[in-house]
Amino acid sequence: MTTPSLQSWRTEAACRGAATSLFFPDPGDDVSVREAKTICAACRVVVECRAHALLSPRERGIWGGLTDQDRQRAREQRRKGEAA
Repeated sequence: MTTPSLQSWRTEAACRGAATSLFFPDPGDDVSVREAKTICAACRVVVECRAHALLSPRERGIWGGLTDQDRQRAREQRRKGEAA
């Protein structure tokens, strides 16, 4: 199996066609968060999506299986690693 190109990874996403509301849940909607993360976990382009999310200034939504808080922690860990 080949890795999708940067231009085509979005067309290969498992979330394509899923309800957008799952990936932009209301605060405290743990059910939607779990459902979205389950879709992401089965996605063949989750790595590309996650990399895109960590490099872009997105603050809301679930991208690459990461919530806003998950992305913030990942960015902080990356900064700490670069500072070491």
